[in-house]
Amino acid sequence: MNAYLSLLSLFLPVQRRDTWLSEWNAELWHVRSECGWVAALHLLRGALADARELRALAQKDVSADRAAVRPWKQSWIQPLALPLASLLIMACAAMCVPGARDVLLSQSYNAPSSIVLLKDAEQPTIAYATYSEWTRRPQLLFDEFAFYAVQKRYVNGERLRVATASSNLLRMLGLGGPAGDGMYLSYAAAKQLGYPSQVRLGASMVRVRGVLPRTTLKLWDDPEVIVLADRLPAGMHGHVLGAVAQGAPNINWGFVVTYSKQPPLHIHVTPLEERVFMPGRAFLFACVILLFALPGTRPLSREDGPRMPMRLRWRPTIFVGVQVLLLLAAAYLGSLAIAMSMALARPEDVGGPQAFAAFVLLLPTIRLTLRSNRHRCPCCLRKLGHPARVGQPSAAFLNWYGTELLCAQGHGMMHIPDMPTTWFSEPRWMPLDSSWAVLFSQ
Repeated sequence: MNAYLSLLSLFLPVQRRDTWLSEWNAELWHVRSECGWVAALHLLRGALADARELRALAQKDVSADRAAVRPWKQSWIQPLALPLASLLIMACAAMCVPGARDVLLSQSYNAPSSIVLLKDAEQPTIAYATYSEWTRRPQLLFDEFAFYAVQKRYVNGERLRVATASSNLLRMLGLGGPAGDGMYLSYAAAKQLGYPSQVRLGASMVRVRGVLPRTTLKLWDDPEVIVLADRLPAGMHGHVLGAVAQGAPNINWGFVVTYSKQPPLHIHVTPLEERVFMPGRAFLFACVILLFALPGTRPLSREDGPRMPMRLRWRPTIFVGVQVLLLLAAAYLGSLAIAMSMALARPEDVGGPQAFAAFVLLLPTIRLTLRSNRHRCPCCLRKLGHPARVGQPSAAFLNWYGTELLCAQGHGMMHIPDMPTTWFSEPRWMPLDSSWAVLFSQ
């Protein structure tokens, strides 16, 4: 029996172990000598319960001491630290993904609504001879055309996608002024080649006329180097861009080009806007869906906001707004990193994965944020604690039945009805005056 008490004492704090063991050994000796072994066995059951209770009290004291040492856990710092940490993590993740980093560091490209891609319905490209004939014929639908063909060639020993284009391509796209003939490097290609002034293209040296701005536009076949020239080889096949004339009929569904001695050519029309990656639109769409999904997953009842004076409402509202803004920024960066890491070929295919990822990231985090801010002191923004049950369910008619939460700084109490009635259906905030300060003094 003494060995059993010694084993139970191991579960107690060291500072109480010897005193507790000596007291119970003395009690056990007295009961065993006066009442026998049966009574002593019953006494050991009481010793087990006493050891459990002392251990629970010791753990509670340790938790209180830790909370006193780290008061930030009960303050407004921790709710802001978690969204801020998630924002930093998502920002690092977005900067580590090459595609997401390029989008964040690129200028937003405003695609002209009049620029379209003209594509043969039966062939992926259009012959340069057809393009030349279109430029010579009088046009009613288009003001001008531009042509480019992409081939993989070696530039300073690096295999890059080189586009041989007409001299008006960059001017039509709005990527520069009246550009002259010569080579223009994309930002990624210029960085890869070390920003050279001239490069070796095949067997000849070509002077670099400039570096294209870093934008969110991604042309078809995604050329890394553009070589402008007035005349191009007649046997080339590539892409044709057209600038739709003002007052021209709607050609979004395509049109047919007829020839006298050749079969008609069916042309499909694709707007240039589809080649511009706009992550803000996909994220905004996810936010709109979130506004409808959030009340469905967590009803936003009247109990979410306690009744309090108007002068005290702005502080919790701003506090929750800052948390939501941090979470929105983190979700935007995280969804962008997830979508760009999939390495999809077309920019229009990235919007769907980004919207889905943003919705999945925002829904649980916004719900947890709203839930964690339900019971906060409007003065110091600390979590309310020390819950106390008041009243009885049968006394809800003449009195009230619910829970009282207290601000540890003595700013006030919140009354939360457990059984909402017509006269007490939502939480109420009751501020405490200076007469209560003596109860909260350290």
